[in-house]
Amino acid sequence: MNRLNGGWRWLHRLRAAVFGVVIVAFFLPFMTLACTVQPLQTQISGIELMTGTPPNGNQSGTGIPAIQPQPAAGVAFMAAWVGLTSSFLSSRWGLWVPVGSGALGGTLLLILKSRFDERVATEGAGVLRLVYHPGFWLAVGGFLVGYLVNCLLLNRTRS
Repeated sequence: MNRLNGGWRWLHRLRAAVFGVVIVAFFLPFMTLACTVQPLQTQISGIELMTGTPPNGNQSGTGIPAIQPQPAAGVAFMAAWVGLTSSFLSSRWGLWVPVGSGALGGTLLLILKSRFDERVATEGAGVLRLVYHPGFWLAVGGFLVGYLVNCLLLNRTRS
């Protein structure tokens, strides 16, 4: 791999940090599921999406359904870890693997959002409302930035 010189060196350092931010974002609230008829609402983090634990200790009788484990969230979280650890590789794999991790993680989170939106629209019957928080958008944006930074570095090392 060619050495990066000048202003491109900071991108090389940024690529691991981006995936670290994505991992932290999974611990932040991803979404709020709220009932428009009763004053019930619950925040769901990315980790709670992966494990399927009832958010905020809600029991199934509260009116807001329990969240089942979402494999797409788990795979996206693992993609962030793979992107972070592979960013420290000095070989060509240290650029290609984070590109794949960024693309896979961002795509899976957007698919997950689409599924939740569709499910709330069909099963919620206008009673449930889903609001996405900055933690979710930080994770999606982090995957996108990780993808783009590693694509730029790949392009730069080829020339």
